[in-house]
Amino acid sequence: MGHFAVYGIYFDTDKAEIKPESEPALAEMTKLLKDNPSLNVFIVGHTDSTGTFEHNLTLSMDRASAVVNALVSGHGIAAARLKPYGWRRWPRLPRTRPRTASRRTGASSWWRGRPSDGGAM
Repeated sequence: MGHFAVYGIYFDTDKAEIKPESEPALAEMTKLLKDNPSLNVFIVGHTDSTGTFEHNLTLSMDRASAVVNALVSGHGIAAARLKPYGWRRWPRLPRTRPRTASRRTGASSWWRGRPSDGGAM
């Protein structure tokens, strides 16, 4: 399994409606999916760190679902190949150690085809 980032899907602040200028990115995603018919993907929505954790988790899921709906209804991709997944950065905790002592490497883990539910990806 792997992952890739898609840039160019635009939303207004605190909204889940895809803006029209997102069409080139949706077209690229469509091309990738049509060129690779066995590829099934998680569409992961993101938000910034403003607002409550719960609100942003819901917003990120709504954004992911909007992309799935656009690919299915507007680009002919089978819904069974796409799964929306909401994600939001955990709130920042107060720093208790010097910066050089707290650097970490992040990774996405995949288990039985879905991102781990242990927190941030």
